[in-house]
Amino acid sequence: MPIFSYRAYDADGRLVSGSVTARHEAEALQALNHRGLVPFQAKETGAAAARRATQSRRPLPAADVGFLLRDLTTLLEAALPVDQALRIAAAQAGSTKRKAVLSSLHEHVVRGNTLSDAMAAQEGVFSSSQVAVARAGEVSGSLPRSMRSLCVTLDRDRELKGRITGAFVYPGILLAMALFALGLIFGVMVPAITPLFTGQDRPMPLILVVATGVIEFLRSYGFYLAVAFAAACASLAYLLRTEEFRGRLDRAVLNLPVVGDFVRQAETARFARTFGILLGSGAPLLQAVAITAEVMGNRGFRAALLESLEALKRGARLTAALSSLDCLPEASRSLIAVGEETNRLPELLLSVADASEKDLDNRIERLMTVLTPVLTLVIGCLVGGIILAVMNAVLSTNDLAF
Repeated sequence: MPIFSYRAYDADGRLVSGSVTARHEAEALQALNHRGLVPFQAKETGAAAARRATQSRRPLPAADVGFLLRDLTTLLEAALPVDQALRIAAAQAGSTKRKAVLSSLHEHVVRGNTLSDAMAAQEGVFSSSQVAVARAGEVSGSLPRSMRSLCVTLDRDRELKGRITGAFVYPGILLAMALFALGLIFGVMVPAITPLFTGQDRPMPLILVVATGVIEFLRSYGFYLAVAFAAACASLAYLLRTEEFRGRLDRAVLNLPVVGDFVRQAETARFARTFGILLGSGAPLLQAVAITAEVMGNRGFRAALLESLEALKRGARLTAALSSLDCLPEASRSLIAVGEETNRLPELLLSVADASEKDLDNRIERLMTVLTPVLTLVIGCLVGGIILAVMNAVLSTNDLAF
């Protein structure tokens, strides 16, 4: 049976420690409660616990981070103290990784750290913007409200990614089926038909000439093509890890006709929502802009935002500083200017985020409405035309006997 080492407070408020044998953590906590102790830490010891601890140090998926923060926020909104909310959330966590993170947060808080400091200590789990929102909520005395805003942001991001991914599922299936059909034609049917025309006076059909040439080319140079492709992929992967290349690529993406509009709208929504939540939670303006710049996915947008930050440090107003942010739509800049003048900047920033997300959804829906039938038609004509040409070549073999 597992052994749990614990730390707890006794009835006199003294700190005590020891070990207890139990089947699981909940049973260990219950046993300590029966002894009149108030435990704040109970860790399993032994080889099995060491394996689970190693697993818990692996990066926590974004979905698990969302579940963790949502459960914790619900408990905080019930007016529970932070340490108690963390302890209950850890006991109810359905994932070993989430339980490990929540237990670590609880341990840091019990030691006297704030929740934001405890979150910052979890390397690779919480982003800088999430830590900043928690810290601003603690300073302003509105931690539950700030955490709820953070959960809403995570939900919106997850929904947006899901819609974008789902929009390209059907086209991806069409492309995969087309490639499979072409592979079957060129890899099976064409090699089986070609010998029938060998040594005959009639010329081989054009489709078979082309297909045979492609097959022979791949047989002769396929290995070199594979090596060149692998080298190109490795070079691209190396370049993508350099900030200079990524910056140039991201700036180029913003200037693309269709893709650039999608990226611009998505980045505008992320900027407005993150910036609005930070300001609404009480974060200082300069700190809010700096943290927002960190979470931007497009480096061109990030660089422009950092230029705005430098202008703010020189004493410029927010509207004037954001004037250099060319990737921000004019309508969004106008709403931000109104918010700054009316002292409703956080509220209007969230309105900008909602409008940008809605516009992005409409753009995706319109694109897929056009792209799906066009792609279906093009692929159908391509594959169907090749199949008809091959079948015509097959039927022409009946004339070879005459």
